[in-house]
Amino acid sequence: MSDPSTPDFRTLLKRSLEKVAELRAALAAREQDVREPLAIVGIGCRFPGGADSPDEFWRVLQGGVDLVRELPEARWPFDPALQAAPATRWAGFLDHVDCFDAGFFGISPREAAVLDPQQRLLLEVAWEALEDAGQPQPALSGSRTGVFVGLTTLDYQQRVLAGEPTDLDVYSLTGNSQCFAAGRLSYLLGLQGPCVAVDTACSSSLTAVHLACDSLRDRQCDLALAGGVNLILSPVATHMLAQAQALSPSGRCRTFDAAADGFVRGEGCGVVVLKRLADARRDGDRIWALVRGSAINQDGRSTGLTAPNVLSQQALLRDALARAGLAPEQVAYIETHGTGTPLGDPIEIEALKAVYGRPRDDGSLCRLGALKTCTGHLEAAAGVAGLIKAVLALHHRQIPKNLNFETLNPRISLQDTPLVVAAEATPWEPGPAPRIAGISAFGFSGSNAHVLIEEPPRDSTSPADPPPASSALASDSPQSPRFDTRHSPSPGPAQPLAPRHAPPAPGALASNSPQSPHFATRHSPSPGPAQPLAPVMPRPRRAPSRRTRRNHPTSPLDIRRPPAPRSRSPPVMPRPRRAPSRRTRRISRMRTRAAMTPRIAPPPTPSCCCRCRPALRARCASSPSACGTGSIASRTPPPCATSSTPPPAGAPIIRTGSPSPAATPASCGPASTPGSPVASTAPSPTVTCVPAAGRGSPSSSPAWAPGVPASAASSSPRSPCSPAPSPTQPTPCGATATSTCGPPSPTTIC
Repeated sequence: MSDPSTPDFRTLLKRSLEKVAELRAALAAREQDVREPLAIVGIGCRFPGGADSPDEFWRVLQGGVDLVRELPEARWPFDPALQAAPATRWAGFLDHVDCFDAGFFGISPREAAVLDPQQRLLLEVAWEALEDAGQPQPALSGSRTGVFVGLTTLDYQQRVLAGEPTDLDVYSLTGNSQCFAAGRLSYLLGLQGPCVAVDTACSSSLTAVHLACDSLRDRQCDLALAGGVNLILSPVATHMLAQAQALSPSGRCRTFDAAADGFVRGEGCGVVVLKRLADARRDGDRIWALVRGSAINQDGRSTGLTAPNVLSQQALLRDALARAGLAPEQVAYIETHGTGTPLGDPIEIEALKAVYGRPRDDGSLCRLGALKTCTGHLEAAAGVAGLIKAVLALHHRQIPKNLNFETLNPRISLQDTPLVVAAEATPWEPGPAPRIAGISAFGFSGSNAHVLIEEPPRDSTSPADPPPASSALASDSPQSPRFDTRHSPSPGPAQPLAPRHAPPAPGALASNSPQSPHFATRHSPSPGPAQPLAPVMPRPRRAPSRRTRRNHPTSPLDIRRPPAPRSRSPPVMPRPRRAPSRRTRRISRMRTRAAMTPRIAPPPTPSCCCRCRPALRARCASSPSACGTGSIASRTPPPCATSSTPPPAGAPIIRTGSPSPAATPASCGPASTPGSPVASTAPSPTVTCVPAAGRGSPSSSPAWAPGVPASAASSSPRSPCSPAPSPTQPTPCGATATSTCGPPSPTTIC
């Protein structure tokens, strides 16, 4: 019989093994969460050359179109001091950046006038990205959707602050601060997930994508919008970059070329919609590509604040590969940062050679692309623009060529490496292994980011396939608030817009036909016949076109009356901020009127002075206590006299109004000896001003001295008041009279 106090080692060992297995499972689940692929389910973009959609952007990339052009004349007046250098005149400019459909987003014209065009553009592109993802706004309101936006420049803020201080209001603050770029998007769409504005210079948007991926993997949000925006609205930043010799004098970005002499600035905006792959498959979302892993770091101590660090870039690339669980040999394409600077390009290539430069057993190559040769450097939006380009290359199975490349930079050597500059367009067909691409972005301040993406799973719905039906109301459904009835025949029912995707080629099998290879049977009841997929949903109405925005511009330069609302129902948007009430507007107008009214010093309070009033001299002489602190100073002043008859010849000049401090006669105050200055708390008295004899019109009299003859004006500036002519029309003290000599000014005389 065993002793009860003796431990059962078998039971303890069994429990220990169970605990170890449990911990291993938890660790594996955590690693799986870290490496969980994320799906890109929507894309919205606005790039130079009319690239307002992914299809248009690919058309530009495939055609090898150079989108860099000279500064438009309507952007800002030419300034020789800031635009003398040729490098400041070239960039990849967008068209109609001053146009915005403010009413569509529930923004008043007054607020839109001071709203940064970068925020305006971000709202439109984010809406288009959600439409591309099939995510209607009513279904997102109140959801755990995150917003991560990269934004660096604040050119429009400088223009707003350059105005009058009285024109600044709360809209000037909310419309030109970086935090409100992301916050406004969450507010208008009713999103309650994380909301972050990122500024790491040129790597801002790719860093935003990395933060969005981490937030999704940590279950902080279920859907995420990530992207960046950049507009050039002032010549100041371009001038400073030209002074730093960072811009290309030739006006072209020649990445990896021997003639590389700097980069060219550019404008654009890009937004991607991210979702966990399991959730995207559950919801039947279309998948553009997968994000396998990403990493960010900083250069730290390098040769200079703005100089890149090759060791930090190597660590960044290795970290991204480790987080994605990939080997360098699996990556076949890298969208480089590639600014075209003599210092940055060789350093970036050295880092790529250290990580991706090992020869591969199968002899495959890794091609290097550079979007900046086509669009210019989009700065805060450069990273997401490169990401969208890589996604389109996976989707269209082709790597676009780099522009402005002829001869490899002599400081760069690619021998004995699989790295090749994409000088020509190259097919990129799927193989046994998934195709993988990397995207790099290195910030001007030393912040770096690298993202690895993979082609979508072959058993998932690709963007070329019809979008699945959603449980929520689609924006093109007759029950949707955004259903468009413009093309509806009257009086019949409303008709939806055209389908999003082009019809199949003649003779091609429809994807919902039983003979189609894409025909799905997973929802078919067994053993019954196979059921087709959901029908092709009509294309939802896109955000306002360039023509619409051009016809309804909203900018400080051209504010027009907003267009009349259409007959159709407006979109269901979160309740906008209420317009100011009548009381608020009335108070605002009063404050504005008071601020705009010239501030004129009030006339001095009338006071009585025995020296300047002949009628009181006898009284002052008989009763000294009556002048000064006595009853005269404290009582209401007695009646005054206004001179209405011409003075006799030789009369002194007496100025109307408040005389200068140097010529102010002593006023009533404490008793003092005659002729001595007296300190008084009462305002200085005003005296009547009449022309001196023989001086003609007042405008021709250059001599001005209160109570002093013209002959003694320059020698006795402090003479006491002289006797004024006898009054003919007594006037109550405090009345106004106009000066009869000198500059006419209505003042109170006493």
